[in-house]
Amino acid sequence: MYIIESEDLVKKYGRVVALDNVTLKIKRGIFGLLGPNGAGKTSFMRIIVGLSKKTSGRVEVLGMDPWKEGEKVRRKVGFMPEKPAFPPHLTGRRILELITRLRGYELSKSLELADALGLKRRIDSPIGGYSAGMRSRLAFCISLLGDPDLLVLDEPVANLDPLGRIRLLSILRERSKDGCSVVIATHSLRDVEDLLDSAAFIYRGRILDSGDIGDLMRRYMGYQPEEKVTDIERLYMGVMHEKAHDLDEI
Repeated sequence: MYIIESEDLVKKYGRVVALDNVTLKIKRGIFGLLGPNGAGKTSFMRIIVGLSKKTSGRVEVLGMDPWKEGEKVRRKVGFMPEKPAFPPHLTGRRILELITRLRGYELSKSLELADALGLKRRIDSPIGGYSAGMRSRLAFCISLLGDPDLLVLDEPVANLDPLGRIRLLSILRERSKDGCSVVIATHSLRDVEDLLDSAAFIYRGRILDSGDIGDLMRRYMGYQPEEKVTDIERLYMGVMHEKAHDLDEI
């Protein structure tokens, strides 16, 4: 079973087309949705966790419609938004207390996660005084509560310092080994280079190509950029060079 399937998925905001007939089949493992800012990554992520309604097309997450069966989906899916927002007067501890009580999780486990993510020093401080990186750590901690079957993470490392990135990526590897699937939307290619099992490249709302990382590498690694780049950057540049040009002509 695919963890996520979409077919001819369209999302419009007025006249703006954010997703243009997106068809994807995402297998278990760690999947990356890769593309520049404004490509449609966040629109896709919000649809698959049931926070945004599609305009047309079909989408299933763990065999369920995320809009019609949103409550069931969210019991099995942990979500981290790109820009997490919390009531500024509440402390990190209070947020975790409220969420664990609401969802029936153990507070002690949530506090252990918070410690592992480097939140211990600020856990009793109002969130209004948190840096963007600290808010991201708290949001990631919340996404892990309840041991979800699937993690959906929108630009999870964007606001993190090097140590925060190392901790987050290490936890993702551990969770993946334990059977949790992960979908990451990002343009931070180097951070996920050694993490991804499969990927799709999105540009101007359209999927340029998708597949297992090994297969994609074989198709596009012949591209030779002038700049010194890593393998994942070469792959990204190769896909964009070969596939995005036609869209720019439209």
